[in-house]
Amino acid sequence: MTSVAGHTADMHRDEKTPFGFTLADTPLDSPEPGSIEAAFADTGLGLGIADLRGARTEASGGPDRIRLQGTYVRTPVIDAFDAVLSTPASTVAKGLRI
Repeated sequence: MTSVAGHTADMHRDEKTPFGFTLADTPLDSPEPGSIEAAFADTGLGLGIADLRGARTEASGGPDRIRLQGTYVRTPVIDAFDAVLSTPASTVAKGLRI
């Protein structure tokens, strides 16, 4: 699951907290070119799912990164995932205690 826009809960290391990190409500930048998020944004569909299984046999290349929190993980997305669900905007829940 990924999102084209909105906010994410980025984790920041903090050894003084019970779990060793804190969460920060962080706005997402526009999708990077070459990412699966940019591919979803280009379609203009909003909420959508891409079944990537058939693309493995039909094409080489494709998106080379996927967003993880506020950064990107470089990976051949078509080979790494069977499907990707994209939401138009993600939000961060408020008031949760960990």
